Amino acid sequence: LATGLAPSAELLVVGRMVQGLGASILAATGLTLVNASAAPDDRGRVVGIWAGVGAVGSAAGPLVAGLIEAVSVWRVFFLIDVPIALLVAWFLRAEHDDPADRSTEPIGIRAVGALTGGLGLGVFAVLQAPESGWWSASVVGAGVAAVALLAGFLWEERRSSRPLLDRRLFEQGRYTAIAITAFVGNAAFAVVAFFASLYLQQVKDLDAVEAGAVFLAMTIPLMLLSPIAGAATRRTRPNLLMAAGLLVVALSVAIFAALGTETGVVVVVVALALSGVGQAFVFNVSNVAAMSRVDAAGGGVASGVINEVRQFGALIGLATVGAAFAGIQHATRGDAASAFVHALRAPSVALAVTCIVAALVVARATPT
Repeated sequence: LATGLAPSAELLVVGRMVQGLGASILAATGLTLVNASAAPDDRGRVVGIWAGVGAVGSAAGPLVAGLIEAVSVWRVFFLIDVPIALLVAWFLRAEHDDPADRSTEPIGIRAVGALTGGLGLGVFAVLQAPESGWWSASVVGAGVAAVALLAGFLWEERRSSRPLLDRRLFEQGRYTAIAITAFVGNAAFAVVAFFASLYLQQVKDLDAVEAGAVFLAMTIPLMLLSPIAGAATRRTRPNLLMAAGLLVVALSVAIFAALGTETGVVVVVVALALSGVGQAFVFNVSNVAAMSRVDAAGGGVASGVINEVRQFGALIGLATVGAAFAGIQHATRGDAASAFVHALRAPSVALAVTCIVAALVVARATPT
């Protein structure tokens, strides 16, 4: 509601931050509830459906936003969430938990603040560097502050009895493989969605509705394959499924390195379709594997951690690729379209290689 009614860009950003807070709660608790409610033999398929709906929502966003923008004002895209949220809250009105199951120990506010501030300043430094210079006062100052805050976060985590990132999970090799998959996979998902949208509109001159329609190439495989990917964990080692998904994602990202100003939109359709296929396995299998060996009490922790790692991936992936892209684009002569495709090549290759390396590590990790 605050975002849709925002009278200024500053309040718009504040509203988006509040949306992010709500999204973090929904993502973690939603997976926990689904995992606890599903029958053990059907858990993979059910979690796959849940994850697929979320992924389809993300991929379908550009199309819905384009349609709304074409017939109305952008504010409607945010205001439409208000009645949906109220309706869901009404459905959940009868849900109760057992107060005896809740921990009374508070989460460390200092750790939360240090992590949020450190990541925020770090991303600012990376994104600002191509414009201001790596040794400018603002970039160096933000970078030093980010390092200090993240060091403070690690110090708080080591001394806390209730850390944000539960170290016990990462003592298991299988969970490290899951975290790598979630981090790298979501980084690639965010980068592909962001730069595909820019390429379609800035280079190919598609309007918002047309660009959104192209994203159906990603949405449809996600929708169809998500339950299948989740159910496949009963017959195939999740490690291998996640590694295979990362390799398909790597191929999708590599296609962006080959894009030119005269490349047909069909090539982008192929890249997005491959991304949808790969992400169906990366996203769903990592969720199923993360929740497969936790009891009801530990489900919230495992769900929260895997969602946290996934969001870190999107944040770091977009920041690093975006900074590299901006730096190359600013140094490239010629028209805007040529500079765009030239600047996209090196970051795309680097991200594709990262996905391949991650796939090899995950495939060789302790079986999940």
